[in-house]
Amino acid sequence: MNPPAVFELIGLIGALLAVSCFLTRSRQIFPRNTRMALALLLAVSVAKYAINGLEWSGLLTVPMLDPTEDYLDVIWPFVWFFFFFVYLMETRDRDLKESMERYRMVFNGSRDAIFILDGSTRILDFNPAAAALTGLSDNALTGRPLAELSEDQDLNTYRHNFNHKPDGFSYTNEIKLRRADDKPLEAECSHTIVQINGRRLMHTVARNITDRKQAEHLLAAEKERLDTTLYSIGDGVITTDTSGRVTLINRVAENLTGWRQSDAWGRHLSEVFQVVTEATRAPCADPVEKVLETHAVTALSEHIILISRSGLEYVISDSGAPIINQNGQTIGVVIVFRDITASRKTREEILKIEKLESLGVLAGGIAHDFNNFLTGIMGNLSLLKLESDPESKTYQRLSEMEKAAQRATDLTQQLLTFSKGGEPVKELTHLESVIRESASFALRGSNVICEFHLDPSLKAAEIDAGQIGQVISNIVINADQAMPEGGRIDIFARNLEMKRGNELMLAPGSYIQLTIKDNGPGIEAKNAGKVFDPYFSTKHKGSGLGLSVALSIIEKHNGKITVDAKPDKGTGFYIYLPASDKTPASAEKPDTPIFSGRGRILVMDDEDFIRDISILMLSEMGFDVDTAKDGNEAIDLYQKSMDAGHPYDAIIMDLTVPGGMGGKETIQALAGMDENVNAIVSSGYSTDPVMSNYRAYGFKGAIKKPYMMQEMSEALEILFRAERKLQ
Repeated sequence: MNPPAVFELIGLIGALLAVSCFLTRSRQIFPRNTRMALALLLAVSVAKYAINGLEWSGLLTVPMLDPTEDYLDVIWPFVWFFFFFVYLMETRDRDLKESMERYRMVFNGSRDAIFILDGSTRILDFNPAAAALTGLSDNALTGRPLAELSEDQDLNTYRHNFNHKPDGFSYTNEIKLRRADDKPLEAECSHTIVQINGRRLMHTVARNITDRKQAEHLLAAEKERLDTTLYSIGDGVITTDTSGRVTLINRVAENLTGWRQSDAWGRHLSEVFQVVTEATRAPCADPVEKVLETHAVTALSEHIILISRSGLEYVISDSGAPIINQNGQTIGVVIVFRDITASRKTREEILKIEKLESLGVLAGGIAHDFNNFLTGIMGNLSLLKLESDPESKTYQRLSEMEKAAQRATDLTQQLLTFSKGGEPVKELTHLESVIRESASFALRGSNVICEFHLDPSLKAAEIDAGQIGQVISNIVINADQAMPEGGRIDIFARNLEMKRGNELMLAPGSYIQLTIKDNGPGIEAKNAGKVFDPYFSTKHKGSGLGLSVALSIIEKHNGKITVDAKPDKGTGFYIYLPASDKTPASAEKPDTPIFSGRGRILVMDDEDFIRDISILMLSEMGFDVDTAKDGNEAIDLYQKSMDAGHPYDAIIMDLTVPGGMGGKETIQALAGMDENVNAIVSSGYSTDPVMSNYRAYGFKGAIKKPYMMQEMSEALEILFRAERKLQ
């Protein structure tokens, strides 16, 4: 087959295809211009193949048709070319239109605002979402710089990126937009550099993140409140995931465990929260596993010790609870624990104090009763001595018995000091004997020696000898316990003059400085300021009350106590007591004549033998005596004597009457009946405030049990002598 025949065959096939397309779907497939070109191609093709067909069939051999066929042969390829050109052009236009429609569909249908900007942020194009975002009309937006609508647009960064970054470069920032209605709005902008028709533009997509920002602020505020709450509460809090890895640890937990949040995060709880049982020191069971087994709030181990990262130990109480999400799933465990070291020690000390108070009550009761018994003994000894010849051996034996009874009185005084550290009953006293006796007594059986360096010219002081002796004993006992291997205690005493404005802030005047030093290990600097604190003690068996009691006693004596302690250089206590220029009476008072008088005296005491010995002693002095066992009976007898016109000249009353009215209440009733009542208070509780300040309660004298006839005689002589002066 020659080439023209092949060409004609192809043309025939194309013509048939064109006819079929034109007749069937040409309106749907081809645009208008293409259809016209197709119709022209069809007409030429039909004409050409019609002539060719006639020629091949022999039906038409007219020579005049040959030129027409030649023209058609020339025109026909051009018609084919024209058809394909028109088809390609219209297809390109159609694709472009479809692309534009898709672009506009995406551009206008986007829920995010889209801006096409130039290098100065001038808005060249925008979608409806952009108008809705800004609240501005199309005219107000077109050609307006986006920077004018923003409060914080960084133009320098924008221009730098626009001018120097390559096509396709993207970056994101957040800006605050000013809407037309002045509502606050925050937007997240994604900027991309593009080329359109050779022009460099910025494609900016802005998304309204105002609600998201508010939610983030609320979430951040809530998180801050939660963090603040967790970090502010007084309990330690540690949260973990279900595998026991730490996810959060608050400030108290950080302080107790020694682990910071940044270090503890992700570590297993057993590494951060190291707890052992107090008794066996065995590690406690994993609290996370225990909570996950119960799926409920669980009290964990009791009597446990937390060992911190630095090795410090704390007695704690703890509990655990599961962390459950909204779907009811357990996503972790929270451990809450509290340091109870101090509170438990306080409870233990309170129990000790309660025991000491119980012992104190018992000791005070024993001392009171013992003093009553001693009063009977010493009173009878006084009466026997009156009936004996002072030169006889009997008199000497009685005197020795009195001294023994007096020593027993010293024992009851110690019991009373232990039972009740009340207001001091001060007497002018030489300190030398108090210092030596108290220190020596405290060191009995010890391997510590005590050396005294006392000024021979040491002044006297107005003190409660029992309480000051207790101070010295407490300090010496502390020094002794600080030197278990033995050592030496030096005690110094000297006179000292305090000037105005001294560093101890004591009133100017004469003082006695008492210094007690040991050569023990001293006191650590961090504990030096705590030695006088109640319950503070560095000894496991110490109650922590000895030095606080000493401080209280010295302050009640208007003095001062300080401490000087350095590690490995011993401890020194310095006590300052107001001195007196007076000379105390000799301890061995010579026997003075028994006071003789006339009159009526009423004695009130709950003990029969005290009333009996009082009758004997007062009768020996020449008084008529009546007795009463309690305040009610005393008031009744006193009233009857006044009604009869023979009132009592004096009344001696026991301060304490178990189960009845004592002297403190009775004197108030008697003072209402007789404003000139002459009352003397008597008690075995010599440390009671009434005994040290009896005049404030309405009494005119005081007799401390146990007493002898000589002491009662002196009290009555002072009372009646004062009455004669007033009269």
